[in-house]
Amino acid sequence: MILFFISFFLLFTLVNYYLIRRGNQALEGASKLVRIVFTLVTIIASLSYVGARSLFANSGTILYDQLLFIGSIWYVFLMYGVISILILDFVRYILKKSKSKLIENPGFYKKTKLQIFSFISLSITLLVLYGYFNAQNIKVKTFELTFPKGEGNLESLNIVFFSDSHLTPINDGIFADRLVQEVNQLNPDLILLGGDIIDDNSMNLDRHEISTKLKKLKSLHGVFTCNGNHEYIVGIDEAQDYLAKSNIVVLRDSVLVIANSLQVISRDDRQRNRFSDGNRKSLRELVNKTNKNLSSILLDHQPFELDSTAYYGLDLHLSGHTHHGQMVPVNLITSMIYEISWGFVRKGRTNYYVTSGVGTWGPPVRIGTDAEIVMFRINFK
Repeated sequence: MILFFISFFLLFTLVNYYLIRRGNQALEGASKLVRIVFTLVTIIASLSYVGARSLFANSGTILYDQLLFIGSIWYVFLMYGVISILILDFVRYILKKSKSKLIENPGFYKKTKLQIFSFISLSITLLVLYGYFNAQNIKVKTFELTFPKGEGNLESLNIVFFSDSHLTPINDGIFADRLVQEVNQLNPDLILLGGDIIDDNSMNLDRHEISTKLKKLKSLHGVFTCNGNHEYIVGIDEAQDYLAKSNIVVLRDSVLVIANSLQVISRDDRQRNRFSDGNRKSLRELVNKTNKNLSSILLDHQPFELDSTAYYGLDLHLSGHTHHGQMVPVNLITSMIYEISWGFVRKGRTNYYVTSGVGTWGPPVRIGTDAEIVMFRINFK
């Protein structure tokens, strides 16, 4: 874990340095004051998130919230800024190879670089604004499924599922309140969560009344969640206590029977062994605890081992974690990593749904993906 953080911060520093250097080259035709302001703004923005998490996380002040927001938004500018520079470097390479007169004219070249810098800066700013408002627009996806009734008593069940709310001072009490309202409007019989529900310490969450908002989730049979990797990053004991305080039942490597009709198999996060002692139970161990004459839903935060779900004949596999990249073109990477990066797939009798998440990790921005809640209307026959 230490090696991961060292590698991340080294790469992050180099990328920011590259952006500052190339930005100043583009601003060659601007005044010295403009270049100084650009450099200072970039340094402050790039240090904000790390500074907030490392220096002010336990301060209980609004300064933490502000630095967290600035730093998270900077990740979007950094990503799209570097992508733009790499594209421009390729274009410049082509122009040099072709001995274009555009580069040979110093005055024109300086003016063109400044115009391109201004255009890209404005474009990324508008893209961030769009992505911010898009992330606040929670969409409801609805699916109707048929499960075998077996020994069950119910004829139907409405299940609302969401994952990856990542509640923090960024995805704050206002966001949590809107999320709860959207869920409750669906009148669920059962609410299932796919992990990564909270992503900060309890003091910062309480400042934004996150627990108070989550307590308002209403369903006939309760609210249940599996653990995600961020519950472990926050601190598993603190996360469990906070979710319990919010009237959310955490199912850890266990099987829950709903109304003598449906079994919810919940797996602990696959990265458990990185943050605490011991490994999670195998799916085989959990399935052996189930009643084979009742339908089953699997909650597993990260969408791996999908073939195992079909092998054991489970009816529905629910995962999150991927965010489907959250911002293009990262979705291309998640689509290569995961068999299902987002959406609904059916294999034999097993249905799969990997949600893009209802919240955001890092920047509160979604570009090319949706913030979503999923409604499953289950008919037992």
